[in-house]
Amino acid sequence: MKHIKYECRGHHEYGGCQFCDGGLFACTICRGMEGSLPTDCPGVKMTQEQQDQVYAGQIDYREERGWVKPDGNGTSMGDMDIRITNNKKCLTNNS
Repeated sequence: MKHIKYECRGHHEYGGCQFCDGGLFACTICRGMEGSLPTDCPGVKMTQEQQDQVYAGQIDYREERGWVKPDGNGTSMGDMDIRITNNKKCLTNNS
């Protein structure tokens, strides 16, 4: 399932809404935000522990497999960490 973007209704009495200004993405279903967004939406609100683990790169949610360890093929923080690490290794080995 794809993440459903939270759309702020605006009408703030203060300036600088993180959603209205276009800087923050949040899913209305799983409640993940930016770094705590798994690759796919699990379809239910994540627990705080799940959000923390996604952010820490320890778990990811894949629609076809459920909760898994990041493998570098998704879009979660853990997947990005793997790709960055692998890219650094390639650069180091090619120097």
